[in-house]
Amino acid sequence: MLYARALFAVMIVAVVGASFFVADGPLPSSDPEKSVETEPTPQATQQGMGPSENEEGHGPDLVVCQAPPPEIQDQFSLDSTSVTDVLIDTKEQTMVAKAVQAQTDFAADLYRQLSSKANGGNLFFSPHSIGTILMLTADGARGQTAKEMLAVLQLAAELDGTGAPELREVQAAIAELYKQLSARNDTTKLAVANALWVDAGMPLRKLFVDGVLAADPKAAFENVDFRNDFEAGRAKINDWTETNTAGRIKDLLAPGTLNELTRLVLTNAVYFKGDWAEKFDSSSTQDADFTLADGKKIKTPLMTGTVGAGYAELDGYSILDLPYAGGKLSLLVILPDEADGLPALEQKLNLEWLAKGVASLRKRAVQVALPKFKLETNYSLKDALSEMGMPTAFNPAAANLTGLTDSPEASSLYISAVEHKAFVEVNEEGSEAAAATAVVVGLRGVDPAPAMFIADRPFAFAIRHRESGQMLFLGRFSQPQPAE
Repeated sequence: MLYARALFAVMIVAVVGASFFVADGPLPSSDPEKSVETEPTPQATQQGMGPSENEEGHGPDLVVCQAPPPEIQDQFSLDSTSVTDVLIDTKEQTMVAKAVQAQTDFAADLYRQLSSKANGGNLFFSPHSIGTILMLTADGARGQTAKEMLAVLQLAAELDGTGAPELREVQAAIAELYKQLSARNDTTKLAVANALWVDAGMPLRKLFVDGVLAADPKAAFENVDFRNDFEAGRAKINDWTETNTAGRIKDLLAPGTLNELTRLVLTNAVYFKGDWAEKFDSSSTQDADFTLADGKKIKTPLMTGTVGAGYAELDGYSILDLPYAGGKLSLLVILPDEADGLPALEQKLNLEWLAKGVASLRKRAVQVALPKFKLETNYSLKDALSEMGMPTAFNPAAANLTGLTDSPEASSLYISAVEHKAFVEVNEEGSEAAAATAVVVGLRGVDPAPAMFIADRPFAFAIRHRESGQMLFLGRFSQPQPAE
């Protein structure tokens, strides 16, 4: 029987990739240097979980791009799809492989970074959500800021006059990846939404808008008056996030995250819900020992049953690939042989290592005991991303995001926050997972006026040792000599 000790799970559904897009803002002009202004449209009505069928998946209050190509528009739905397999040519497959390589290696680096701060506790996030929205943001970065962001995202830091060529290739590959992910004929629900919330006084550059649309033909744009009512903007963004995660991610942006200097917020939301191909019998769930890394045992509910799944025994660990209905998506669980063996496996985590393990999987009957659990996490990623190698983007005095806009404020923009929340529940029926990420771009505040200290009246003074506080000399000046 495959028992759970300390386990590491990769949610292939919402961590590696997913596929639903909301609608986009107005079509950009044909002038590559012309800025694009967005205008709000009447509020869309949303009911129930996920994007409204009546609005074709558009979020509330989002500007809708005019008629994306039917072959793209028709292939995305929060509900189960009946789209036939998408044929991708060799070049596109290569591009998709490059995108998956970059996102998986970024995921591994971020996993290790967050794990180092978690003190051995639970960890759950969507590197797909974080990586996607950072890629969109990086398309507006220039100079050292762009080089650092691309390196963290595992992309070549080669720049031309309009940004990073490889980034644009990966953006196109993401769109192709979404086509593959949406080409399912099953009952799983899989949705991704992207939206950009732009201050009404800061038009975006067409080149940047084109990059967003290359990755997501249905990305949404909306004007927000951050200067005069940033709290209303925060509420609108949080409502959009909650709607596009079926109510699982609430209050993505906490009070104080935005202010009157906020100029742009880029958001990504991911939602997944799927039943197991073979469900567990709830009557077989029983409390059993779960061994912690330090050897202590905790009673926890373990779902038990014999199921058909991918299974492999490797050097120091086992892998279980538990399929969801339809067989296109699965839960991959990596289980060390010893309770304290997870950290060593985490250090090996990358696409090549995962690929070798997955290649060893063989479908067979497996007697499984897996914890039934629910996790909710939230991360402010500024420090983690800075330590991973992109500190300049967060530095008000050094960041270069001039690729976002031609506004006079362009040279003063920087990333003020990257916020992420995630949710996962695993039970006898299947799994539900959701995540959302927001990149907040703000305006560098005006440098404060220098303090005034004009010693034009009697004063006391001392010469002191700063480190110890010892005063070596002490005096008073009250009778100056007359000026000659």
